[in-house]
Amino acid sequence: MRDYLNGFSDNVQEIISKFKFSNQLETLVEHNRLYSLIKKFTDSEINLSPEPIKDKKGKVIQPGLSNLGMGYIFEELIRRFNEENNEEAGEHFTPRDIIKLMVNLIFMPVKDQIQNTTYLVYDCACGSGGMLTEAENFLQELATGMGKEVTIYLYGQEVNPETYAICQADMLIKGKKTDNIKYASTLANDGFPNFTFDFMLANPPYGKSWKVDGDKILVGRKKEIKDSRFLVWHQGEELQLIPRNSDGQLLFLMNKLSKMKDSTRLGSRIAIVHNGSALFTEKLWLKASSFKRIKRKIFMINQSYPF
Repeated sequence: MRDYLNGFSDNVQEIISKFKFSNQLETLVEHNRLYSLIKKFTDSEINLSPEPIKDKKGKVIQPGLSNLGMGYIFEELIRRFNEENNEEAGEHFTPRDIIKLMVNLIFMPVKDQIQNTTYLVYDCACGSGGMLTEAENFLQELATGMGKEVTIYLYGQEVNPETYAICQADMLIKGKKTDNIKYASTLANDGFPNFTFDFMLANPPYGKSWKVDGDKILVGRKKEIKDSRFLVWHQGEELQLIPRNSDGQLLFLMNKLSKMKDSTRLGSRIAIVHNGSALFTEKLWLKASSFKRIKRKIFMINQSYPF
């Protein structure tokens, strides 16, 4: 089994590593379950191969599993995994109807502005990649309906190793490149510095401490922010937007605002899920002025790029 797994390419090896599959194998062997599991997957009643199983007369007794069929199975596994494992505070599986609402909000108001060009779509807390996939499908269908030909590149970043591995696997199954899916904390390690994007979506953690990330974001004796994503220039003054370390959800929003385009007619559009408290509760900020400044920044951007 190990020799078989070691024969895969480097990108698949990374997925196997993030799933800690070797540890799972050891557990299965220890409890004498590996053989029974392999036997289950190779049962004559199950065919996970793309080739059909035929009897001696050439009659198909088990149809092959297409890429689409494997995709459906994988999507169901993702749904079950997310429902059972989002236990940490602030981490939430985004229901499909919410994702559809978000993609409608960012694409439909500008459907008449879709051109024959390339679009970049970004999710800074991409999880298993559901938002990116839904956004790509929606934009592609919208463009086709408008008689446009578009090229879409997906970008994402995820800090949870298992959901990152799921996202990577999903991209591979769909024939997508995985180079633009980064494994790291978005707040502490920006995977796409100097990038700007056309469309951005996210359901970032909220009500979750960013203290660990703060050790990298806040530098010097005065613990000041030097990352340009979290700095705002207003009337010639550099303003630091620092929330209390008990809730860092607005830092994800600031990350997205910093990656908006200002050199195209379309600009950038963002759909992001928040629990509301960060926009209306001043006590979440180390400085009350930070609360007012971020609201001012969002308002000014909305004036520049109206809905």
